[in-house]
Amino acid sequence: MKPQRLFRSLAGVLPLLALLLAAPNAALGQTTAPGPMELAPEARAQLAQAADDARGAPWQRDRALRLARAGTTFAPNFSAADLRGSQPAHVAGIAYGSQVDPNMWVTDGEVDAIATSGSTIYIGGTFTRVGPNTGSFIGIDAGSGAPVANWPRVVGEVDCSASDGAGGWYIGGAFTAVAGVARGNLAHIRADMTLDAWNPGADSTVSSLAVSGMMVYAGGDFASIGGQSRSCIAALDASTGLATPWNPSAGGTYPGVYSLAVSGTTVYAGGYFTSIGGQSRNYIAALDAGTGLATPWNPGANNLVRTLAVSGTTVYAGGYFTSIGGQNRNCIAALDAGTGLASAWNPTVGIGSPFFAYPPAVWTLAVNGGTVYAGGWFTSIGGQN
Repeated sequence: MKPQRLFRSLAGVLPLLALLLAAPNAALGQTTAPGPMELAPEARAQLAQAADDARGAPWQRDRALRLARAGTTFAPNFSAADLRGSQPAHVAGIAYGSQVDPNMWVTDGEVDAIATSGSTIYIGGTFTRVGPNTGSFIGIDAGSGAPVANWPRVVGEVDCSASDGAGGWYIGGAFTAVAGVARGNLAHIRADMTLDAWNPGADSTVSSLAVSGMMVYAGGDFASIGGQSRSCIAALDASTGLATPWNPSAGGTYPGVYSLAVSGTTVYAGGYFTSIGGQSRNYIAALDAGTGLATPWNPGANNLVRTLAVSGTTVYAGGYFTSIGGQNRNCIAALDAGTGLASAWNPTVGIGSPFFAYPPAVWTLAVNGGTVYAGGWFTSIGGQN
């Protein structure tokens, strides 16, 4: 189970279930006899991730089963393999052959009940808003707050994005199509909101992107990208999408690269790995942008590094760690770009409620002038709630 997905996957299943149950061919308001059903590929992939995550934590697994019972029923020991593989998933409550309706509106919370009357579908749950299904990557008008029209719909999950420097965006995640065209977890959307032919085709999730000149650096859980075997990290030609010879190759038990930042001739990488660039490195490393080899810089975190941001001679890191750069630091730290040592800056994060069974984490960082912005799973930071 990948920690960065744990708290997101089940939230995504709720609108997915609503869409499936409301699909045109579904027997709405009824349950079909238990038996196999072939889900659309994107539905199978999302439910498969939820299965993986829920099985890793009892409270998540119980919640998945409870939510599923609102409209359908999973077998108590359902397996992600049932959903990802060629065999149909064993799901009851949705008519055989149903497809996701991309025009069905979605909610921002749980859907626990569905009923129909004529052409009207009634839903109830813990949601507060119902709105159009925009897909998982959308531009928002800074003045009105409304979604930008004609934005290409992404089928699946977008985990990262990076500007192409010309008004467009590179996006990565766990998705299967953009603007109705097949794309394997990585795509380029031009400034005019059209899909570029650029198509490196990663075989698994792309969790981080960084652009430097004509190079697009990608990190994630993949083993193949840009037509080459690459373990979780790669450099892609911004014109062709092909992988370059640069190949730091992350290693470890279930390795993954979840954050990338480029500064000059150095590529900083954070994630879940114990080796990269030909050296032992625990969860964070600096790589030579030319050779792919690890530099001597070695802060050595004791747990996953989820996000990185570089500002001048400081590398800010966030994640699940409690020690980094030779000091005790709870999920967030400032590291010297020369020595790798942690500075005195220490806005330690925490969770104040015993309800939360999981430790705090910092998932994203951004630096603007003298301010560091942090987001994640916490209720206190920098001495404030």
